[in-house]
Amino acid sequence: MTRPLKYLIYTFGCQMNERDSETLAGFCEKMGYVQAKGLEEADLIILNTCCVRANAENRIYGHLGNLKPLKERRPDLIIAVGGCMPQEPSERERIKAVHPHVDLIFGPQNLHEFPFLLERVLRGEG
Repeated sequence: MTRPLKYLIYTFGCQMNERDSETLAGFCEKMGYVQAKGLEEADLIILNTCCVRANAENRIYGHLGNLKPLKERRPDLIIAVGGCMPQEPSERERIKAVHPHVDLIFGPQNLHEFPFLLERVLRGEG
C-alpha cells in the first residue's frame, strides 16, 4: 500500500490570501493529497505570497532559500509559488532566476487552473 501524497501551504499576507489558501487546500484534497504535519513529510509545498510589503517578500525569498536543500535531498518534492508576487513580471523572473528549484509559479488570476498546472508538473511538462 502506498501512502497518500501530502501537501503543506504557507500563507503570507492578507485575508484574501487566507481564502486563496483554503481554495488551494481544497484543490489538493480533491486531487488525493492530505495535509502534511510538517515540512519533511510534504510532497507538495505551496507558498501563497503577498507583494504589498517588502518584509513579506524578504520572508518568502528566505523560505525559498531554505527549501533548496530539501529539494536537493528529495527531487520529487514539488515547490509552488502562488499569489501576488508572481503576478509581478520582475518578481516572477527573479524567482525563476534565483530559485530554479521552484517547479510551479502561478498568480491569483489563474488560481482556478492550479489542479491543471500541478498535473502538468507531475507529468514532467513544466
